[in-house]
Amino acid sequence: MKEKSLIPVTSVHIDGAGRFVARDHFRVAVSGDDVMVQISHIGQGFNQFLIDRIEESVEPCDVRFYDLTNSMSDVDIQQELGHAYAMKLGHVWQLLKNQGHGETGPLITNTWPNVFHIQTCNGRILPVSAQWWGYGVWTMNGGYPFDTPNYLSVSRVCGLWSKP
Repeated sequence: MKEKSLIPVTSVHIDGAGRFVARDHFRVAVSGDDVMVQISHIGQGFNQFLIDRIEESVEPCDVRFYDLTNSMSDVDIQQELGHAYAMKLGHVWQLLKNQGHGETGPLITNTWPNVFHIQTCNGRILPVSAQWWGYGVWTMNGGYPFDTPNYLSVSRVCGLWSKP
């Protein structure tokens, strides 16, 4: 039996939400009293594949967080997580909102990526990463799945665990 490379570290409940428009939430904003999530950069892949996403409903769910024991590709991560791991961007936003200024929580804030997988309207699964940088901002990247190991053992993987 193959040894698992993803070690569960914690899980959290995410409340549901109504309609979620990615462009209204994921935008560069680093200062101001009304900035919920300080984002300094949104990568080209995220802009190309995900920024125009509209989710009519974001269901409540439980999300499990895993630490990697070795380097892994998106393909390896998806295989180990199983079939029901893809999240919605609305779920990712709620997690970021809870740690929008680098607060302690389930997302790592040590400059290494938090990795999510988002299912598109056509069923394709795309990786998204959120990284907190020491100077107080998040960066968002994603859209390009890799079949070569590109996530190191210092990354954290987030996966949909269950829908209550």
